[in-house]
Amino acid sequence: MTVAISDNLISRLSEFVNSRTGLHFPREKWRDLKRNINAAAPDLGFNDPEQCIRWMLSAQLTQEQADIIVGHLTIGETFFFRDKEVFQGLKEQILTPWTRSRNERERRIKVWSAACSTGEESYSIAMVVDQMKPAFKGWEITIIGTDINARFLKKAKEGVYSRWSFRNTPDRLIDKYFKKTGKNHFEISPHIKEMVSFSQLNLVQKGHFSPPGNTGAMDVIFCRNVLMYLSPDMREKVILRLTGALSKGGWFIVSPSETSFVQAPGLNPVRFPGAILHRKGSSTRADRKAAKVVLPRRTREQRKPRKSAIIPLPARAAVSVYQRKTPDHKPSPSLRTLPKKEKRKEERDFYQEALALYDKGRYEEVAEKLDRLLSEGKMANNALLMPEQMALLAKAYANMGKLDEARKWCEQSVQTEKLHPDYHYLLATIYQEQGLVEEPIKSLRHAIYLDPDFVMAYYLLGHLTRGQGKTGESKKYFRNALGLLSSMGPGEIVPHSDGLTAERLRETIGLMIVD
Repeated sequence: MTVAISDNLISRLSEFVNSRTGLHFPREKWRDLKRNINAAAPDLGFNDPEQCIRWMLSAQLTQEQADIIVGHLTIGETFFFRDKEVFQGLKEQILTPWTRSRNERERRIKVWSAACSTGEESYSIAMVVDQMKPAFKGWEITIIGTDINARFLKKAKEGVYSRWSFRNTPDRLIDKYFKKTGKNHFEISPHIKEMVSFSQLNLVQKGHFSPPGNTGAMDVIFCRNVLMYLSPDMREKVILRLTGALSKGGWFIVSPSETSFVQAPGLNPVRFPGAILHRKGSSTRADRKAAKVVLPRRTREQRKPRKSAIIPLPARAAVSVYQRKTPDHKPSPSLRTLPKKEKRKEERDFYQEALALYDKGRYEEVAEKLDRLLSEGKMANNALLMPEQMALLAKAYANMGKLDEARKWCEQSVQTEKLHPDYHYLLATIYQEQGLVEEPIKSLRHAIYLDPDFVMAYYLLGHLTRGQGKTGESKKYFRNALGLLSSMGPGEIVPHSDGLTAERLRETIGLMIVD
């Protein structure tokens, strides 16, 4: 249970966290901050979270204490080859041209994963390089991973991962680069592990800032899925610091939902198939040629809806997409009247902007943007995006407390994509917030049918049936959840849990079973 904390104190804590870590907790996210600090307090030796906060604001924290706090505030939700188009661009549009153009003295490449979390991104980079091994014979390759979270780095160095980390990894790569070490656990090959070095680094630290290990300017810097959690001023500071560490002609890579944040001087967006990367200096003729590559026609199998499809943002335009002008300065046509190709592009633009706004907690703007998108043209031309947009709109309304609207849109997303367990789980949580019981149970059973390893669905079913007095049924669901958690490391983040670790959820379930 979350203990009440005064708004004045949580506001001071928010400012403190932002100054030390750059993590942004505006008023809309105070609930998350309160939950995180409630979880951190016992690990810091406090039973009272308010007392813990007052101590934090006045004490000189040790590195161990700071690591505990950061461990509860950051989310390590990642997986191998996340946004595979980015890694395709790295291989085909960056590394391959360098193997042909660099002379004997330039045969070195330095890649930095600046927010590496538990290491999946860094090792994905290493695997890409390893697949190009013949082309890099005699080259000096440096791959560095850094993160603020010491617990994440410990896991990265161990290199052992559960099946959840491979949800976008082809089986052939798992077989080639991993060794199964237990039930649903895989250890990365020693030669890949040796290619990457890890160290702790706070991207918003005060004072001198330089790439780790005194390695000099970097050729490629990944900084994905961290900018969205920073305050605007800290975000700008981090981008300038990182791009200052790039060599001329180097590449800066962020996640698709963060592309609109990157507007540093000297950085130019280059659009590749499925991804937009940023190059330091003017784009070259080769970049412009690569940007025009046409993807081959997808097969019927490839056109089937996928989980969590992410559509990249275009380079930011000089004016809003709502205000874009035609050459004769007449207003641009609405989505309803645009040709199909242009309409799809506008839909992607709107959706991606909405996704970035959601990550910043600007839920009202998300609702306004997606309501407009879903009402104009009824999304007939983009069946792949439609359920994701509906689900995102439902989450925005739920965070605003407009549960009826959230329920309406989530039910539509389920009807549009009946085989997506995440949508059934989201609908269950909305039903629960409305005080319903049978409806969320039905949705959760759908989710488990579609994904038998859905830990949080079992947990929530146990919680709901426990409230009905069905003790035996409740314990069955809780034990199923515990069985799945046994294959996860103590510090692993449970999917769909808002940052809850496997160890913390096991403790919570243990108390419920005892009761």
